[in-house]
Amino acid sequence: MTNNKNLTNNLILIGGGIMRKGETEKIDRWILKMVRDKKKIKSPKVLFVPSASEDLIEYVQDFTKRYIRCGAIVDSLFLVKESPSQTKVKKSFINADLIYFGGGSAELLLKTFKKFDLEPTCIKAVKNRAIICGLSAGAIIWGRKFLTFDRVKNKFVNFRIENGLGLIDSLIIPHFDPPMLKNKKILNLLRLNSDSKILAIGNGAAAYWKSELTPLFKKQKRLSWGASLSLKDLIRKYE
Repeated sequence: MTNNKNLTNNLILIGGGIMRKGETEKIDRWILKMVRDKKKIKSPKVLFVPSASEDLIEYVQDFTKRYIRCGAIVDSLFLVKESPSQTKVKKSFINADLIYFGGGSAELLLKTFKKFDLEPTCIKAVKNRAIICGLSAGAIIWGRKFLTFDRVKNKFVNFRIENGLGLIDSLIIPHFDPPMLKNKKILNLLRLNSDSKILAIGNGAAAYWKSELTPLFKKQKRLSWGASLSLKDLIRKYE
């Protein structure tokens, strides 16, 4: 993806958080307020894209309940278990005020982007004054690179760094927590990419842009972490 400033300035990236536990509720309400203020509407039309979770129905239900409760009109677009036409996909994006990419597998989400040619579709939606949001996998794909992993029960394993869409010229770390920097596997991976600027986004935190190249952070709670630094400075900040 080419660096599109208009898209960057309408992008919100959430580091992580479990919706049914209320871990992103204040962020969700803040996002909808941004949409309402921008489009001067009372009930934003929200398009949820759960591709990274393989269109997990429980996730769709949790998202739908939360956003309807917050006053939004919610539609979901299934791109893994179903194969809608390109026309339907484009129409769904263009008609939305907020497009939200959920968490799960970043690799699966990137394959979905390629299959349905979603990059130019996102740009067209933003030109139509939509805001795009992503959580966890839905957030990290926008980076030049990203740190990802597999989840086994409540543990993160098999850490690796992959290439993203490249809209954000950073290596994005989701679910960021300072103890991550004590993990030798993670630290070695980051050191192999020490030339990359790091965008670290914790659970309950969101990165967003205005006219600046450096992201601002919205934090749901005191212990939400967020930083945009070199690896050296990130380590120094949290050591």
